[in-house]
Amino acid sequence: MQLRVAAVSFLNTWPLIAGLADEPGVSVVTTLPSALPQLLEDDAADVALLPVFAYLAGTGAALVPGAGIGARGPVDSVKLFARRPPRGLETILVDRGSRTSVALLDVLLREQWGATPTLRSGRPRPGEIDDHEGILAIGDVCFAVDRATRTASAHRWRTHDLGDLWFATTGLPFVFAAWTLGQGFVARSTAAERARLADLLAAARARGTADIDALAGRALAAGKCGVGGDASRDAICYYLRNSLHFDLGPDEFQGIRYFRGLCARHGLLDAARPLTVLGPGGD
Repeated sequence: MQLRVAAVSFLNTWPLIAGLADEPGVSVVTTLPSALPQLLEDDAADVALLPVFAYLAGTGAALVPGAGIGARGPVDSVKLFARRPPRGLETILVDRGSRTSVALLDVLLREQWGATPTLRSGRPRPGEIDDHEGILAIGDVCFAVDRATRTASAHRWRTHDLGDLWFATTGLPFVFAAWTLGQGFVARSTAAERARLADLLAAARARGTADIDALAGRALAAGKCGVGGDASRDAICYYLRNSLHFDLGPDEFQGIRYFRGLCARHGLLDAARPLTVLGPGGD
């Protein structure tokens, strides 16, 4: 069976997809996080590194344990940039690339500050930051906006790292994305084929996380930045080794459950979807 793997195109996925495209019978496509749910729903991918909010909202059949993208403190690439305290913001430009980060911002605004500003979807641009009073930026764009707020802005910006806020509030990891099986793949695959896929994803994670220095060199050559928007090998290595965590185990599943509960409490989800996990770990 040909295995079709879909992932986001950001640097944070590199340690999870290292070498996957070179495996016999495996094809890999990269795109924006917001495009991944449709690939699974259209059965155009067998497994996707799906934003966790998309899974909680009903996309996909089951989570694959072992590997995901999360944080246990500052994540450095998902930040709210604000020109005043969050409770005083009226409108925030939110990156249309990630529903999970937008939902996380929404619940943190409500839980931390009792704030419900208008969240306007768009694409943050470093050269236009002074047109906004608040900006949620993610991934590579976050690094660029971070640099712009410190070097090119006419305003003093307050920076709030959403991974840090979440961990300080809950004591739990936050999971931004998890490998998620599509309904079509689960319907037509055997248990052995699903196990093979899980093994391939685990092997890619082990390969990638053991080779951060080489990945950082490739990322630097490709024009990528690391923490703070610094285009250096050290900044990229720090981001991949310290800002991000690529585990998906019991603590991470507990973090997903807690996030699910907050999203349901604040009306961001119609219902609290049970976690279906390949093997043990679900509800």
